[in-house]
Amino acid sequence: MSTKTSIRSKLLSVAFAAGALIVAGGLVAFLGEGKNALYWALCLHGGALLVLFAGARSVLTQLEQPLHQLMAISRHFSDGKPAHPGPIVDNEIGAAVRALLETQAEVESKRQKELRQFEQIARIKRGLDVVNTNVMIADADLNIIYVNASIQRMLRDRESDLQKSLPHFDAGTLVGKNIDIFHRNPGYQRKLLGGLGGAHKARIHVGDTTFSLLVHPISNNGERNGYIVEWQDLTDSLAQEQKEQALQEQQAELMSENQRIRRGLDVVNTNVMISDADLNIVYMNESILEMLARNEAEIQKDLPHFDARNLLGQNIDLFHKNPDMQRRMLGGLTDTHSAMLNIGDSTFNLQVTPIGKPDQRQGFVVEWRDMTDILRREAETEESNRKQRELADINSRIRNALDNVSSNVMMADTDLNIIYINDALRDMFRGSEALIQQELPEFSVDNLLGKNIDVFHKDPAHQRHMLAALQDTHYAKISIAGRHLAFIANPIFNEEGERLGTVVEWSDTTNETLAQAEIADIVEGASRGDFNRRINTQGKEGFFLELADGMNNLMETTSDGLSEIARVLSAMSRGDLTERIEKDFDGMFGQLKDDANATVDQLAGIVTQIKEASDAINTAASEISAGNNDLSQRTEEQASSLEETAASMEELTSTVQQNAENASQANNLAQGASRIAQKGGDVVNQVVTTMRTISDNSRQVEEIISVIDSIAFQTNILALNAAVEAARAGEQGRGFAVVATEVRNLAKRSAGAAKEIKELIVTSVDTVEEGSQLVDDAGATMKDIVDAIGQVTSIMTEISAASAEQRSGIEQVNTAITQIDDVTQQNAALVEEAAAAAESTEEQARSLVGSVSLFKLDADAGNQSIMTQPSSDAPFSTELKTPAVVAPRVKSSDGLMSQSSKSDADGDWEEF
Repeated sequence: MSTKTSIRSKLLSVAFAAGALIVAGGLVAFLGEGKNALYWALCLHGGALLVLFAGARSVLTQLEQPLHQLMAISRHFSDGKPAHPGPIVDNEIGAAVRALLETQAEVESKRQKELRQFEQIARIKRGLDVVNTNVMIADADLNIIYVNASIQRMLRDRESDLQKSLPHFDAGTLVGKNIDIFHRNPGYQRKLLGGLGGAHKARIHVGDTTFSLLVHPISNNGERNGYIVEWQDLTDSLAQEQKEQALQEQQAELMSENQRIRRGLDVVNTNVMISDADLNIVYMNESILEMLARNEAEIQKDLPHFDARNLLGQNIDLFHKNPDMQRRMLGGLTDTHSAMLNIGDSTFNLQVTPIGKPDQRQGFVVEWRDMTDILRREAETEESNRKQRELADINSRIRNALDNVSSNVMMADTDLNIIYINDALRDMFRGSEALIQQELPEFSVDNLLGKNIDVFHKDPAHQRHMLAALQDTHYAKISIAGRHLAFIANPIFNEEGERLGTVVEWSDTTNETLAQAEIADIVEGASRGDFNRRINTQGKEGFFLELADGMNNLMETTSDGLSEIARVLSAMSRGDLTERIEKDFDGMFGQLKDDANATVDQLAGIVTQIKEASDAINTAASEISAGNNDLSQRTEEQASSLEETAASMEELTSTVQQNAENASQANNLAQGASRIAQKGGDVVNQVVTTMRTISDNSRQVEEIISVIDSIAFQTNILALNAAVEAARAGEQGRGFAVVATEVRNLAKRSAGAAKEIKELIVTSVDTVEEGSQLVDDAGATMKDIVDAIGQVTSIMTEISAASAEQRSGIEQVNTAITQIDDVTQQNAALVEEAAAAAESTEEQARSLVGSVSLFKLDADAGNQSIMTQPSSDAPFSTELKTPAVVAPRVKSSDGLMSQSSKSDADGDWEEF
């Protein structure tokens, strides 16, 4: 039989027995006579009372445990804590206990669900509270259920103006009121809003304030749930009277938060104790109870009667040796006070925070922290950290030094795994990485760390054996894919002599090796007279490039010098005295050039003089006779020609003077045009710079628009999540679902606007780039114009200088004509004297001409016999053409021959 059935039957049995005794006593008293009957009646009634008492005691004993459980569950239920009553008896009270437990679990489940819904709604609310759009939400009856912070600020700023038309308007109490308060004709507005199928924009005037309203209906499955209204203050002002409402909401949230904090304190790991103003302990959470229980033995060394489980209701003075001092300190406390409390071998850190001002003190909150193990670990950690810092500092200095040295350093552990390479070695390997991979395909500079040093060797076993037995410095060279590498390996030992690894210093000797071979090759060729070999400079840099250039220059200079000398000597051996060393040389080669050219010049001069003398003599001998006959006539004609020539030269002088002045003016104009063109080029360069700056700014704006687009997208996602969460909340989240929908619409509109702005910016960037390209082309054209004007200026300068030289030359010609006139007068007297010498020299001249005809004195062989021409105009014609010769060193033989011939002839005539 169940316990529940036994209690009921027991109660029935007791009641039946007591009733039977009472009935029996009544019968005895009624039927009996005398004192005995009354005595037995009283006895029967007393027995009935005893039966009732015993039965009641038995039932109460059986119901005591479930009643205690019921009371404990009620206390936990009132405190918001889960209850654990233990085994539950199967009776009426046990059923009540189970029902109460189920009720508590259901209430807790609903509370948690409501808390989650509240947090979701609060997140949406916080999102709307921080947007700059003025948002108001009303239900289907046009009662305001939400206004965000932005619209509150706007209405507070305009409250005084609004009250001129709406005397009872209060921006702080809008929630709960009907939107009809803003309209003079609510019926018209309700009719308009009732038939609203989409967004509706309107403008209202309230007092001196004008608002623009954008109304969106909120519907769900065809049922109108409310409206969302976006406000815009067209008078650029915001409301000022939402502070009180915000404060009330904040206080309500604070009260709710305090309740959550109290429930949270019960489950947090922070050790919290709360006392009243008289320092009596009124609250301790589970965490501090467990902490004090763990340290109870240590605390009892100084406080023998300490009991962690019986602290509630006791005074906090029990922890202090001098309570009066602590009370005075706590009485004047205005801020959190931190203190260290040493009890036994335990150390506690106390953070005491007063509740209320000193004159309105409500109590104290004390946060306990067991610092015993923490202080011990901190001391141990500090010592360990100190040693590690010292070691780390040493290692850091060594590593920094290795990272910054120019030597190529690698370190490997005892298994020859690479554990360190410095930047210099990494750079060296990176420059040869492609070549090394031709023989070692797996080689990679970026993946060397952790790899084994065997990657550099075709025979790793030999290298491992050598490095494993290494006790001292080891030098070696290897060749990989044409790269020559040298390394110096040193073993690393600790203080106990244990092998820790190997440090290797690498060097790339490819350039040295190749340079040595190339130098040996060209030196060997030079020793055999081959100066055409050169060192290839491709791929070289620094010292090796300078060395290669120096050797190549040396070979080039030597080859050029010897080739030039050989060429001149070869021409001399053939009788050709027209060749000269034209190239420029320094030092010994320069001296060889000067000496060789001087030798050829001296020899050519001697031969020229001989040839000129022989030609002159031969010509004189053969022509003197014929010349003497018509010399008189030609002398007269020459005098007449000289007069005409003098007149022409005067006109020419005037013309050249005018040309010189015109050339000078043209030169000045060209220089002015050059300066103007240069200024124009500078302006175009500034325009180019400005266009590039505009292009860069346009790109930056494009990037900013991209960020705005991304923000709009994220806002859309957040609004979608909020709508989903609001949908889960059911009826309670319907209003926030509407808000989330409108936020999504705003995000889409923002994204669309950002996209359009981005497209405009992209078009602007393209246009700016085209303009920048056109300006670049204009700058290049202007530069070409500046260069062309500079060339014109240079040419005009040369023309001006040439005109000045022409004027000077014509003046000299005038002087020469005057001198020729004098000489012509003398020639008439000398004609007869020349005839006598002609016959005596003619025979000797023929012999001398035959001797010097073997030498070539000019590139034009026909010029060798120029003096044999019987023309008196030849010397004058030769002098006029001489200044036009471009290369005087090569073409000067004609002029030299004519001048020498004239000088020698004049001297001969005078001597004769």
